[in-house]
Amino acid sequence: MTAILGRLYHEPQNNNYVKFKWVVSEKLIISSGEKVVVSPEILVSNDKQSAFQLKLVQKNSLNDIWGLRLCRVNGKSLSCKCTIEVLKNGQIADTRSDNYTFSVNNREKIILDIIGISSWSLSIVCQLKFPSTNTGNNESADMDTELGLKFNFEWIFLNKNFSDLVLQTACGKEIPAHRLVLATASPVFQAMFSHDMLENKSQSVDMVDISHQAAVEMLRYIYTGSVEIQEFSLAADVLAAADKYQLEELKNKCERILGSNLSTENAVEALKIADTYSAKNLEKEAVDFIKRKMNETLPLNEIKDMILGKGRLVSK
Repeated sequence: MTAILGRLYHEPQNNNYVKFKWVVSEKLIISSGEKVVVSPEILVSNDKQSAFQLKLVQKNSLNDIWGLRLCRVNGKSLSCKCTIEVLKNGQIADTRSDNYTFSVNNREKIILDIIGISSWSLSIVCQLKFPSTNTGNNESADMDTELGLKFNFEWIFLNKNFSDLVLQTACGKEIPAHRLVLATASPVFQAMFSHDMLENKSQSVDMVDISHQAAVEMLRYIYTGSVEIQEFSLAADVLAAADKYQLEELKNKCERILGSNLSTENAVEALKIADTYSAKNLEKEAVDFIKRKMNETLPLNEIKDMILGKGRLVSK
């Protein structure tokens, strides 16, 4: 069961832009006992066949952690830029801005985690911008170009059609790929295919230091612009791959996924990952998480494990 809670305020909108504020009643959330709450539908230019909703999903009842998601209710495939502001007691507590592509089989995007809903007056301001056909609008035209380059290759993702090389992954499995697509997305691949290197002469790229699943998720981003990772371990592997092939936006997305999945079991590992790959945002979130946990009443063995884990990290 889900509940629609809170009030929705729209600002004036057009075919390429919509902005709204979702004011969430924390008292209603507590009294209803719901673990998933959604906003009223947000219509794009009064098109009832094209609607979005925000969704709050409870991830940890003990620490009052909720995941915020943007959901495409219906309509055809669509790309947009989403900017989110989370206000607690009227003050901005967090912001996110990213590009997303929604399709029939991929209607929900993870945005960020919110801590402490039950103790705050919460408002979420969401701004959606869509690619424009009006070339006179520089911002929309730039976004159109950005999304167009990234999202036009879904039809050949993991497809042997027109493939001109294979990627050899850690387990020995091969993945079909396309030089032009890889070189467009990654300066590392571009250099690899432009110079007198073994990969440029053969039809195979050695990626044996990357797991098959991580390689697939990296290619998903390169070909479609979407990221469908939720597990901590996979996000860590994809972050390492993104760092190696200089996919900065993918690396940033993986940082956010890791940060939203922190726990007493993996916080120190996240800190190590952040240190290894210079992931400053993840480093801050991991340090803040550990500090917060140290100030809470945790079982002795959990505190001990975290301290020992941090000690092992420092020793390395």
